[in-house]
Amino acid sequence: HMLKPDIAAPGLDVLSSTPPSAAGGQAFSVFAGTSMATPHVAGAAALLVQRHPGWEPWQVKSALMGTAGPAWGNTARTQEASVWMEGAGLANVAAADDPRIFTSPQSLSFGDIDVSLQEQHVGRLLAVTDAGGGIGSWTIELRPQAQTSRVSISVPGRFDVLPGTDASIPVTLIVPQDAGLGENSGFIVLRSGSVQRRVPYAFIVERPELRTAPVT
Repeated sequence: HMLKPDIAAPGLDVLSSTPPSAAGGQAFSVFAGTSMATPHVAGAAALLVQRHPGWEPWQVKSALMGTAGPAWGNTARTQEASVWMEGAGLANVAAADDPRIFTSPQSLSFGDIDVSLQEQHVGRLLAVTDAGGGIGSWTIELRPQAQTSRVSISVPGRFDVLPGTDASIPVTLIVPQDAGLGENSGFIVLRSGSVQRRVPYAFIVERPELRTAPVT
């Protein structure tokens, strides 16, 4: 139950070149699936490496994920897809060329939170560094997509990005024993003026029956 995928890209009804032995000998055919979306992301990453040869792999990933936009969950484009389906969202290589900040990790995956024995407090640190033009004060907003009852997610209201150092943002889950079971997911939104960057998060609250079953 770790959060995947990382990012979404066009993958439906994509016109692609084909080898001579495929698709009845046609030079082009229409395909769909991750085999189409994956080359879009690989190509976007290649462009970013060409533009920013000094970036490390995790920084390329952060630039792509942090600047991704909504991947819609319905044809009317009124409801964003769950992070379990879209990851950080739909890749936008033009936006990723100027990410302003890098985050590590690029998503917060808390996995399974077992409350069968006691209340759980689980914390992660989100490190933010300047990617060029990101120096200054940022605000933090929690934007849940799904949250079970009595679950609490704590983040600070703001942080400062300073030259040459990481800003460490604590993200804390408080999950009592009587919390609602099921999926919790959404985005931690980092904002500076009109610039917005998103970090997806996800976890599942569970209470395995075997933990509470009487011993006979």
